[in-house]
Amino acid sequence: MEEQQLSPAQKTIRKIRKKLRQIEHLELLDRELNEEEDLKVSRKLSLREDLKKLLEEHHLDETDVMKQHSRDTTVRVWRVGNIKEERSLRGHTAAVTVVAFLPESLAVAILAKYEVDCNELPAFQKRVSSERRVLAVSGGLDCMLKVWDIISGECLRSIYTYNGITCLGCGTWGVVTGTEGGKLEIWCLVTSHRLAFINAFQSQTTALDIEGDDIYAGSSDGEFGIWRFDGTCETLQVLYIMEAESSTYVPLKHLASVLAHNEKCLLGDSGPNIKVVDWKKGHVSRLVNHLGDIGMTDSLAVSADGYLLAASYLVDSGCSSINIREAASFKYICSLIDNNEGRYLAMSTSSGVIVTGGHLLKVWVLHDSSASPKKGKKVLSEVILPSILHKMSRAVVDSASEDDTDWASSSDDDDVQQFASVRGDGSLSGEVESSRWWCNVL
Repeated sequence: MEEQQLSPAQKTIRKIRKKLRQIEHLELLDRELNEEEDLKVSRKLSLREDLKKLLEEHHLDETDVMKQHSRDTTVRVWRVGNIKEERSLRGHTAAVTVVAFLPESLAVAILAKYEVDCNELPAFQKRVSSERRVLAVSGGLDCMLKVWDIISGECLRSIYTYNGITCLGCGTWGVVTGTEGGKLEIWCLVTSHRLAFINAFQSQTTALDIEGDDIYAGSSDGEFGIWRFDGTCETLQVLYIMEAESSTYVPLKHLASVLAHNEKCLLGDSGPNIKVVDWKKGHVSRLVNHLGDIGMTDSLAVSADGYLLAASYLVDSGCSSINIREAASFKYICSLIDNNEGRYLAMSTSSGVIVTGGHLLKVWVLHDSSASPKKGKKVLSEVILPSILHKMSRAVVDSASEDDTDWASSSDDDDVQQFASVRGDGSLSGEVESSRWWCNVL
């Protein structure tokens, strides 16, 4: 829609939404805000009230509890199903931005090298059997990579990388880091050597994923590319770069999530859609991920049993959801909606479990109706019933300008309804029974 075609009310809506997007990005900065920035953030609720009055066809709960984003220098360990923190891993001197479990083959190689270097095993290794050893790697803005024994809490290795680390991925050959300056670097955790690097982007690397030897990465300015690591030559080879002249080009706004899936790539940003890049065939399509035309897709994940999970955050209302699709066909199934939870900036999944992280750490688990709590035991859980949002069921559309997309003019009330009811035995009726996954929140 061209600027001259907008009514005064539409222009005001556009200005308010721009201010709300700016506030969302200010709240995620890893520094203290100045006086002018604090003033902008303080106006968020009043801006949403103004927007609510202008969008008369929306009847959403505008209450927002998104807190000032805060990060510390620790890696914290919880066990799924237990709300008590097991341990805090300390050693970073600046914000920890990313953490990942190491593949078993890589963990075994690191432990073998560690034992050789130490000659004599430390006391903690005598108390913990090798079968129970779980290793993870963390990266932070202090330019440090650290390898942790999660069970004992011991730091096995520290590597100074000379660059602030903003994202990270694990391959069988080592770890790839994305940096504040737009670099991609490959690190061998066994030897602590940098194997390869490339100046990938002009701006900060914000999202990264690995599929085999292929590295998918994007930047805060919307740049995106794919590289292949050659372990024999220790080089990064360019496979694909999204360029404005190419048939696969699509404008990206504040790229937040990159997910490699079946040699395609799914991109989440501040636009209304998830972009699906089939880079080998030179084609881009889109999946609807928001009810309105202003939203953020902060995180994406694929479950082991074949479901695509996409975090949706509506800027207008501050409401969030996890939208569920079949990973193979991208067919929409249902959504999990829990009001007043803020953004799901990170998401991970394993069998029957979804973990989301934002200003809260939240664990969603499959409800087992046969397992009843012991008498007198208090269960700190909340049942969330899946909902159907009809707009999410739209077929995948071909690439077109997102500026032509305006869904804010239609009502969301018709799209939010219960997807299933609960029977007396606690099980779910309808289609949910075939995908008993999305039922309980702990």
